Amino acid sequence: MRAALRSSRRGSADSGGHSYGLDGQPLRRETNPLTLVAAAAAAGAAGDPVRREQLLHRAEAMDAANPMYYGSAWVALGRAFLTTDLLGSACDNAVPGGS
Repeated sequence: MRAALRSSRRGSADSGGHSYGLDGQPLRRETNPLTLVAAAAAAGAAGDPVRREQLLHRAEAMDAANPMYYGSAWVALGRAFLTTDLLGSACDNAVPGGS
């Protein structure tokens, strides 16, 4: 998680499309919608809603260009969890003092 947060804070143009090691260094440069949604979640957790939206838009565009069930599902779930309360407020339950 720390590696993802560091990557999100760096704000590099290509963050979200890689697999990262525990030291935060890229392991592979394969891109898919799930890695972009995961990076969007890290950006949101790091307090960067603009970067979160950018990464979600990239995931949506990638899925639209090459739709697959798995990618489409993660894009939809990521958007719902990260930007709405449609599925409940899961993050509030994970934070001490959350409702």
